[in-house]
Amino acid sequence: EAEALSTLNHNNIVRFHNCWVADKGGHLDNSDDSCSTSHSGSSSNSPGKYLYIQMELCEAKTLENLIYDWNEVSPQNSKRRKEALDIALQIISAVKYIHSKMLIHRDLKPANIMFGPDGVVKIGDFGLVTEDNDDDAEDQIQRSKGRGTLSYMAPEQSEMTYDRKVDVFSSGLIFFELFWEIKTVHEKDKLMGLRVKAHL
Repeated sequence: EAEALSTLNHNNIVRFHNCWVADKGGHLDNSDDSCSTSHSGSSSNSPGKYLYIQMELCEAKTLENLIYDWNEVSPQNSKRRKEALDIALQIISAVKYIHSKMLIHRDLKPANIMFGPDGVVKIGDFGLVTEDNDDDAEDQIQRSKGRGTLSYMAPEQSEMTYDRKVDVFSSGLIFFELFWEIKTVHEKDKLMGLRVKAHL
């Protein structure tokens, strides 16, 4: 995650600042002053060692919270549609950039989309990010099955070969939630649950 974030520089992606290996109390590991994947990976797997990642500050409220508030307090209206369109366009810009870096997020969902203090959309949580292969490659990369959040996963994520289109699928589900008023959590669970069952 730290390695992927360090290569990304886009207004709609949570900005990576620094990372370090430390103990549970946050005390630095003096044997490691870098954040290289090979070194920190071995140190962070040592007993009592953790990888800390310092990222851009975002608001506590996520897109998931915003959608819930919209559905609770206000009916469908032109203001919501305008705000939803603005958010959707920012998500599209970020996903397009991630894919241009030959990466797949694999866990796009409203809970992983945050906002900066100025209200700008920030995609975060790159814990499941993976490399994508070139469009001209004859064979797709073999991947781990079932990585992501089940209710937002593309059907092909249950297989071992898939590409960046899985992020497009997840984005489509997010846009559905943005633009369509779902009155209750039960209704959302029912809609998403039916989709999940169709997967299995």
